[in-house]
Amino acid sequence: MIEKLKTLLQIKKPKEVQKSLNEKISDLFESLEVDALAVSFGDDIIEFAPSIVSCIGKFRNAMKEKSGFIIPPVRVINDRSLQENEIQILVRGHVVFQDFAIPKKDYILEAVLNNLAKITTKNISEIFTNEVTEKYIDLVQKNNSWLIWNIMRIVPVTGIKLILVDILKAGKSIKDIVFVFEKICEYASDNKDFMSTKDPYKIAECVKKDLV
Repeated sequence: MIEKLKTLLQIKKPKEVQKSLNEKISDLFESLEVDALAVSFGDDIIEFAPSIVSCIGKFRNAMKEKSGFIIPPVRVINDRSLQENEIQILVRGHVVFQDFAIPKKDYILEAVLNNLAKITTKNISEIFTNEVTEKYIDLVQKNNSWLIWNIMRIVPVTGIKLILVDILKAGKSIKDIVFVFEKICEYASDNKDFMSTKDPYKIAECVKKDLV
C-alpha cells in the first residue's frame, strides 16, 4: 500500500521546468543590471526597513515637486555582509556614503534622507540616465510630437540628457518640461552656427536664462 502511494505521489510530482538557452542568456544579462541608487544596511536596522522605504518615497515625491527630477526607484537592501548597525548608500554599485547608525528610527531616517539628498545632487550625472531622459521625451511627445521631432533632428538623446542635467545642476527646475523642451527647440533652431546647435551646454546656458 505504501509503495503504491509513493508511486502515485511520484507521478503527480510536477517536473522541474528547464530554462531554454535564450532564457538563461537573458538571465545573465539581467544580472548585469546595476541600481542607480541603493541603500543597504546591517541586521540591527532591518526592523526600520518599512520606515526607510516610506521616507524614500516621500523624498522622491518632494524632489519631483521641487525640481521636476523624477529619481529612479531606490533599492533598499539588507546586506548580511555589513556590520549590524552599518548603513551604506550606493550609486551605480559604488559606496558613496557609509555610517554606523544608532539603531533608533529617527536617527536612521535622518541619516539616510539627509545624505540621500546630498548624494543625489552631487551624483546627478550618474543617476539621470539616458533611460530617464527618454521618459521625459515620451512625456513631451504626447503633448507635442512635432516638438520632439524637430529637436531630435539636431540634438540626440545624450545631448538632451546633458542639457537637462546642466539645468538641474544650476538649481533650476525642469518641472514645466514642455516649456523646457520648447526652449531647447527654440535655441537649437535659431542658432546660426551649425556646430553650436549641437552643443548641449550652449543650449543649456540659453535655456537656464528663461527659467525661474
